[in-house]
Amino acid sequence: MEVAEGFERFFQGGASYFKLEPTGYLLTALGSGAAVQGEWALDLGCGNGRNALALASLGYNCIAADISPSSLLVLERELSTSSWLERHEHGKIFPLIASATCLPIRSSILSVAFCGTILSCLDFPEIDLCLSELNRCMLESAKLIISDFSDKDPGASAEKQIEASECASEIKTYFTAESLTTALEKNGFDLTDFSECWKYDASHGKPHYHSMYRLTALKRNKVKK
Repeated sequence: MEVAEGFERFFQGGASYFKLEPTGYLLTALGSGAAVQGEWALDLGCGNGRNALALASLGYNCIAADISPSSLLVLERELSTSSWLERHEHGKIFPLIASATCLPIRSSILSVAFCGTILSCLDFPEIDLCLSELNRCMLESAKLIISDFSDKDPGASAEKQIEASECASEIKTYFTAESLTTALEKNGFDLTDFSECWKYDASHGKPHYHSMYRLTALKRNKVKK
């Protein structure tokens, strides 16, 4: 997987679609899920780190991984601000430059992994590699939370890509419900929650809607002989 040049240029400008507001579904899926001391989480494809910040605020030690070095510089600037440093009750954040298909993270460490529109930046062989890597890094029954584009999204139509997003050209896969759930099942995850929503987005370009799948799955426990 190569560095996504569109995202790299975007973050080099210091911009952010969503400022530091976390993905709403992440907080919904976690519920009142404050971390037990020492628990680890992963924000894969973290961008400016808005969801890593949310996970750390819940007490998780969070690995904020992205293939774009410029996105992690945006996060590191936020971590150096007084508003973050003065918040004493939070977990630590560890920025990490990494490909989604080869994670330099030790096995069986994560209690939570969040993928926010990172899987759609991969083709299906890469998606399998990514989910396999996530499975390796996660504890049994750990929670995988995903928010990603469906095939009903405006960007799935080539002539609407620029209108849909400045970075729509980086998207390789728009999921059907079946393709996404099948990939999870194939790679050792059991689905516990699935929904589809339309999200209004006026944060960049022309105001538009995104069609999103939001789902939660648990790493399947190994059958003990």
